[in-house]
Order: sequence, then structure tokens, then C-alpha cells
Amino acid sequence: GAPCRFRGAMYDLGGFPGVVAGGALCHGIRWQVRDAGIVPAMDEFEDVTDDPVTSLYRRVRVALLDDAGTPTGEEAWIYWYNRSVDGLPEVTDGNWPRDAGKTRK
Repeated sequence: GAPCRFRGAMYDLGGFPGVVAGGALCHGIRWQVRDAGIVPAMDEFEDVTDDPVTSLYRRVRVALLDDAGTPTGEEAWIYWYNRSVDGLPEVTDGNWPRDAGKTRK
């Protein structure tokens, strides 16, 4: 995967990140999916459902930015957190540490 940047607000959901609308320059890793047939399994892992109200995440397209926050003209899919972030700690630098991840149940 290759590093990428996008605008949002990143929160610590207790061992994994959740991104919602916001203006921070968030860090991500862009993966190229060569077989679109795996997307349903990815959606299932991220708890994306057909119901936009109850789905834990939504898969949405975002504009990609360079390190300075300037649009690159590219877009990518992201799993956007679909719940309230009230009371959750914000990852203020928008950069989730790779070694901070925990297995989600």
C-alpha cells in the first residue's frame, strides 16, 4: 500500500480508528484492489450493511490530497465511521499508529 492523505476527523474507537467529516489532514494507506469480487467481503468485515442507519461504516469516495493538503485529482474509497463520536478521543494529528491496532470483535 501507498501513503495517502484526505480530509476528516479521526477518532480512537478503542483499538481501531473511525473517521468522520472534518477538516484535519488525515493519513491513510491506499490499496489497489485488483479483484472487485473481494469488496463484499471487505464491506462485511467493516460492518457495512444495506441500511445506512445501522451500518457501522459506510464506504464513500474521498478526494486524495498531497502532504500539504492540496488535491491530487485522485479519489479513493474509505470506510467512513457511521456512529456518533461524542466522548471518544480524537486522534488530533490524523495519523493512526500502525502498531496500535487491535482485533475487532
